[in-house]
Amino acid sequence: MSGQGTPLRWLRSTFCSSSTCVEVARTQRSVHVRDTKDPEGPQLVVDADAWREFIASIKRGDLDH
Repeated sequence: MSGQGTPLRWLRSTFCSSSTCVEVARTQRSVHVRDTKDPEGPQLVVDADAWREFIASIKRGDLDH
């Protein structure tokens, strides 16, 4: 849940293999990330602006090493 009682809508990439994958759910203010193999386990919760910058840095190639 998003903390406000609203269930999160989890999305999984179509490029996901059956053994290694994460799911992402968005709210207005945050992005939640979890391991598909452990949906009741811990979630990483990131500010929506920080998530947008993270995705932009991937697209720019900033994280390519």
